[in-house]
This record gives sequence, structure tokens and C-alpha cells, in this order.
Amino acid sequence: SILRGPAILKRATELGIPASLEDAEWLMAHPQHIPTKHNGDLLVFTGTIRESGTIQTVPLLSHVSGQWKLYWTQLIGVWTPSFKLVLK
Repeated sequence: SILRGPAILKRATELGIPASLEDAEWLMAHPQHIPTKHNGDLLVFTGTIRESGTIQTVPLLSHVSGQWKLYWTQLIGVWTPSFKLVLK
């Protein structure tokens, strides 16, 4: 399904304990623990939220040019099925 804004955080908590920036950094150091089936996905870690004014961002891992990279993405807009919530 497609989620927007605050619905993302609500859904993440309903599913379990959301993974955090610390978890994303651990996976960056140990990419062999990320199944290759997720290479086309955007892995989202809603357990850490940065706020700047009214903008909220969360860590995101994306597989680019054969390696995982850490980015921050806004919680506004539309999230498609390629966004995968990471839980502990």
C-alpha cells in the first residue's frame, strides 16, 4: 500500500519496534546481513527522527552502484512499495 506523512510512523509502530540510525549504521558496516532481494528497495529506519522546523527526516539505506549508502528522507510526500520499514 502507499503511505503518506505521519501514517508512516504510525504503521511502523503498529508493526513492531522501528529500527534506528544505530541499526542502519550497523548494517552499513555489515552489508552481508542485508538479503540481496532488497538491493532494489529503500530501507527506512523510523526509530530515529530528525526535526528541522516542521520537516521530519528519517535514515534510509539505498543500494547504489553495488554498495549500500545512507541518506535522510523526509516523512512528507508519497512512499511507494519500494520503501521498506526496518524493524528490530
